[in-house]
Amino acid sequence: MDLRNLLLPNSNIYLKLHSILTLLFKYLRLLEFIFAVILYIESAKFLSSHFIQHYFRSKYSLQVSFNFQKASFVQAVHLNNISELFSFFVVMHTTSRTSIQQRSLISQMFLICLHLIQRLLVAKFFVGLFMGIISTVIVYNLKEPIEKPRFRPDQSKFEYEKNQQTFDDSNPSKPSIWNSSWDGFKSENKFPRHFYLIRHGQYFDNARTMEEMKLTLLGKEQLEYTGKRLNQTKTHFDRLIHSGMVRAFESAVIINQQFDSKLDLIEDKSLSEGLPVAPIPYAGINQRDIETYGDRARIDGAFAKYFHRARSDQNKETHDIIVFHANILRYFICKIMQFPVEAWLRITLNHGSITQITILSDGGIVLKTIGDSGFIPANKVTF
Repeated sequence: MDLRNLLLPNSNIYLKLHSILTLLFKYLRLLEFIFAVILYIESAKFLSSHFIQHYFRSKYSLQVSFNFQKASFVQAVHLNNISELFSFFVVMHTTSRTSIQQRSLISQMFLICLHLIQRLLVAKFFVGLFMGIISTVIVYNLKEPIEKPRFRPDQSKFEYEKNQQTFDDSNPSKPSIWNSSWDGFKSENKFPRHFYLIRHGQYFDNARTMEEMKLTLLGKEQLEYTGKRLNQTKTHFDRLIHSGMVRAFESAVIINQQFDSKLDLIEDKSLSEGLPVAPIPYAGINQRDIETYGDRARIDGAFAKYFHRARSDQNKETHDIIVFHANILRYFICKIMQFPVEAWLRITLNHGSITQITILSDGGIVLKTIGDSGFIPANKVTF
C-alpha cells in the first residue's frame, strides 16, 4: 500500500499519524471479529455446553464472553477513542487449576493456542504502530522539506545570520543569483558604509545651455524639505558629494544649509548626468545613442569609486550623501542590486527624493529606501 496516497500534502505530521493509526485500527477490529468467530466455533466443538453473550460496550469497544460448566473463559478487546491514547489488552481467566486438569488434552491445547494468538495480536499491533510512525516521518520529510533561510538581514542593527555552507561563485557550472565578490574586494573589517543618494530638485529642463539649467523656486523648496529630513535623523554625515552640474550643486548647497553642523562640499564631475546603457524595453534610446554619448565608462568608474565594502583603513561606520541625477542613480541601483542594468529606466525617482543603501562589511547589500519623498508635501512633489 502506498502511504503517500493516505497523506494530505499540506497536513501536519500529527494528522498523518492519525490517518495511519485509524487504518491500523480498522484492520485490527477485523482480526478481532475473525478471532471471535473462531473462538465460538471451536468452543462449541470441545465443550459440552456454552453460552455466548456478545455486545458492544462503546463505539470502539468489543467484548465476547463464554461461560462453561466446568470453566469460564472471558476474552475482551478494548479500543478507546482514537484521538485519545489507545489501550489494547487481552484477559484470559480460568476458574481453577483443577478444572483445567479435568479438561481433555485437546481442550487444554486449544486454550493455550488461543492465549498465544492473543499475545501475537498484541505484538503485531505494536509492530505495525512503530512501522507506521517511521513511515509517516519518512514521507513527511520527503514531501515537505523545511528549508532554513540562508540570509536574514536585520535592517535596524544590520545583523544577519548565515548558514555554514559556502558557495563558489567562480564555478560557472553552478547557477548563482548573487556574486559576493561584486566589488573585487575581500572583507577586511566589520564596519558598514551608508549612502544617502539624493536626486536634485526640479530645474529648468528647457533651458538652452547646461549652465542655465538651474533649480526652479519649487525645486529649491523641495531640497529644503530634503535637508530638514536628513537633519532630523541626527546622523553624523561624513561627506556631502555632488556632481559637476549646476542643479546638483545648488541642491547640495540647500541641503547643507539645513544641517546643524555644516559639511564641506565635494564636487565629482564623473557623477554628471548621462546615458549608461540602452534601456529595455525600448524607450527612444538605442545603442547608437549610448555609443555617441560615450558615458558608460565614466559612469562605471564613478560606481566603482564609491560603492564597495569597507577597506582596511576604515575605522568606523561612514555616512555619505551624494547629490546627482536620476539616470545615474537608477543605473547604480540596478548595478549594486545585481539586477539587469537595462531595467534602469523602469524606475521613477521624484525630485529631492532619498534612496538609502548600506554596504555591509562582507559585501552584502541592504536597500532601505528607493526614491523616498514622503516628507515633501503632496502638492510639491514632481518627477
